[in-house]
Amino acid sequence: MYGSSGKLLKLHELSKVCKLHYPEESQFWINKISLLQEEQINNIIHSLPSGWMTAIEKQFTLRLILANQSFLKSL
Repeated sequence: MYGSSGKLLKLHELSKVCKLHYPEESQFWINKISLLQEEQINNIIHSLPSGWMTAIEKQFTLRLILANQSFLKSL
């Protein structure tokens, strides 16, 4: 998705634009995402075959998802 300047939007920018233009729909999905527990996300990531991601990549992915989840909750 691109912004009005034609620049590719980053996740945080896109989230803010969606929240502004589609507040009800955005809040619906933010609520769904907020319900996910760290343990659930961790279980999903660690269920991936070992050849897909190293342990450090899985840990990084978990932290990235949790950071994005936290950001969305703050909107």
